Amino acid sequence: MNRCLAALVAFGLCLGSATAAQAQNWSPVEKEVLQAIDACVESARSKNLEGLMACHHDDFLGWENGMPGLRDKSFARSRAPLDFAARDLVSWSIQPLGIRVHGNVAIVHYYEYRVYREKDGKDTSTRSRWTDIMLKQGNKWVWIADHGGADPGNKPSGSQ
Repeated sequence: MNRCLAALVAFGLCLGSATAAQAQNWSPVEKEVLQAIDACVESARSKNLEGLMACHHDDFLGWENGMPGLRDKSFARSRAPLDFAARDLVSWSIQPLGIRVHGNVAIVHYYEYRVYREKDGKDTSTRSRWTDIMLKQGNKWVWIADHGGADPGNKPSGSQ
């Protein structure tokens, strides 16, 4: 039994090391996709509605965990000012797990970490999991679809 457990732990460590090593070796086009996501989130952090909307393809369709239906670009446009008013995005980072690029389409799986400053001054950190489908329009990567949201195994810090 102990040998079996040790073998499973060793396999898990090797798998984790392979994923970490892969994350350090993104191709130039994969880095370009990640930079596009960074730029789009910076538009959200700086409350730049038009910049954020420019990150969404006109046919964007997404589904966030816990939402009863799909989101499109018009929903994102109407929702963003409410989100901007509710709290401030203090910091943001992602931990990419895998990226596949096929021509002008990219699929990106990642963990997302955010720290928000609530209106009462308290900071709340969150972790979520996302799959983004990006489409290259001209020389810019934009969201055409996504799925994800709060990581069900993670409770926000700072919350009661």
